[in-house]
Amino acid sequence: MEKLIKKGAEADLYLIDWLDRLAVRKVRVPKPYFQPQLDLAIRSHRTSQEALFLRKARDCGVSTPLVYFVDPKKAELIMQYIEGERLKEALLTRSDDECVELCREMGRVIAHLHSHDIMHSDLTPSNFIISRGRLVAIDFGLSFISKKLEDKAVDLHLLKGVLISTYTEKADLYFNSVLEGYSSIHSEAFVNTLKAKIREIERRGRYARVV
Repeated sequence: MEKLIKKGAEADLYLIDWLDRLAVRKVRVPKPYFQPQLDLAIRSHRTSQEALFLRKARDCGVSTPLVYFVDPKKAELIMQYIEGERLKEALLTRSDDECVELCREMGRVIAHLHSHDIMHSDLTPSNFIISRGRLVAIDFGLSFISKKLEDKAVDLHLLKGVLISTYTEKADLYFNSVLEGYSSIHSEAFVNTLKAKIREIERRGRYARVV
């Protein structure tokens, strides 16, 4: 049994039967405009990185899909199928109180990653699934390790941009809730420094657009 469940710009996702259990097969598709050897190298690297960081995230207490099989040469990853609702849709349909709590939980998840110097690099509500009362983080293909405050601020700044573009009227409420959740894991002094860095990044962006 194999069923295409998502066709993306970077990868196709298939629902499959893997050793009598439901699983997801993620295949990074070739880019025709790239030189073939470079394209394969990029796809292989991101596949290996995703498997590595799914494990690293689990090791620091973040829920992620289990990895069953990795084939870097085919840029293919087989992992646990997580049944649930994407956070992206939940934030469009649930009550404000529920959405605030979900965003706080997202903030706590991000804080756990950052406390272990894991940068997700694609923090969007699409990359969290609500399953059995918890948030499961997915899609770690762009993740990397960094101790830099700047990188942690950029991770959150990019999330803020997604919230503004998708949930315009409630973006401030949602992002402030993310920061509240984040603050429950990190010290007040660190979070204040992080917020200042996010504001600095925002000022840089505004200046770049004007210039």
